[in-house]
Amino acid sequence: MAMAPLNGCPPPTSTTGRPPLLPSSASISAFIASDPALTLLHMRCASMAHLRQLHAALVKSGLAEDPIAASRAVAFCAGPGRDVSYAERLVRHHPRPNSFMWNTVIRALSDGARPDAAVALFFDAVACNSAIVALARAGRVGEARAVFDGMPERTVATWSAMVSAYARAARCGEALALFSAMQAGGVEPNANVLVSVLGCCASLGALDQGAWVHAYIDRHGVAMNALVVTALVDMYCKCGSVDDARQVFDAARSQGSAKLSSWNSMMQGLAVHGQWREAIALFSELRSYGLSPDNVTFIAVLTAYGHAGMPDEARAAFASMATEHSVEPGIEHYGCLVDALARAGRLREAEDAIRSMPMAPDAAVWGALLSGCRLHGDADLGARAAREAVRCDPRDSGAYVLAASVLARGGDPGRGAGVRGRMREAGVGKVPGCSMIEVNGVVHEFVS
Repeated sequence: MAMAPLNGCPPPTSTTGRPPLLPSSASISAFIASDPALTLLHMRCASMAHLRQLHAALVKSGLAEDPIAASRAVAFCAGPGRDVSYAERLVRHHPRPNSFMWNTVIRALSDGARPDAAVALFFDAVACNSAIVALARAGRVGEARAVFDGMPERTVATWSAMVSAYARAARCGEALALFSAMQAGGVEPNANVLVSVLGCCASLGALDQGAWVHAYIDRHGVAMNALVVTALVDMYCKCGSVDDARQVFDAARSQGSAKLSSWNSMMQGLAVHGQWREAIALFSELRSYGLSPDNVTFIAVLTAYGHAGMPDEARAAFASMATEHSVEPGIEHYGCLVDALARAGRLREAEDAIRSMPMAPDAAVWGALLSGCRLHGDADLGARAAREAVRCDPRDSGAYVLAASVLARGGDPGRGAGVRGRMREAGVGKVPGCSMIEVNGVVHEFVS
């Protein structure tokens, strides 16, 4: 039986009437590289061997995740007399399989010798994956894991949903453990899983594990889109390896894959590590790359000036947000401005900035002023800021602790002890101090 090609055209034939020789992998790769939009849309597949060869080239080029190309491949494999199991694997390992892909495989399985597999695929793919996502969004991560554990088969999308659920719930240790189990099970992670894992590595300070994920991305040709680039930059910065973050960012910028989110992460990383000149230099280059700053960009800029002890520059940048860049300052920008002024010892200006806010200040804004009072020994203003911070969030132990420290440093240890007593009366427990260190790929947490 003749095999219908993907694009509806007859399969190529030679002048001798014999089946044509399959193109080499190199020629297929060159064809794809010449115009990524062509992919499977305009390729003629004469056999499953040809399809597998083409699919390998698509995977290597990063185009296998294209939903249109993947749909064409699934449709070809699911045709009469072809390899439905291969089509099923294509769907299971695709990061974002669409309804056409699911329907095509389910129909092929139900029409063939495996109708039970069609039913299982439907319930696994649709019901269980949806349940995991819904439960995770509702904060019921334990129930999501119970659904995950009860599944007879899991697609890469299922693993991705569960790893992401742990990551969003800040249960990073469990997310990394599940990622390790995924690797042990021979399931190849997609970009979504890797981004979630990188976020967990950033939260835990797990540099070695984060670097391993980066090496995996390079080794397996995972597409360096803006999401992946931003996750890598953020991970390296939060793990203290700013130079590695800069290498990733510069490479992505030269290739045009660094979007505004990547710039923002790089500027923020530079800012918190005291490299304010480099952060501001990147800010000045934004427009030359066709990008406009957003509210996140200005958090990085204000943080850079604040950590550099440059309150006037922070004021000027804050003022330019609405007038020059059409970005309306939010509460987080006021918090950064207050922090910049308070760090520099301009405590009354910082308080005036809070009083002038068009929205109600929160505990974080008053906490920025309170930290400045502690740094510069202003007990009276510190007590005032502490009262406001506690009023905003009565359960915030940090405000009590900072207030007690300000009063003690201001020469009034009795009032400081009184603050500690009121903290105990209110039933507010002090959050223990902790630090983490990674040794041989294992993150150890020390609590004080």
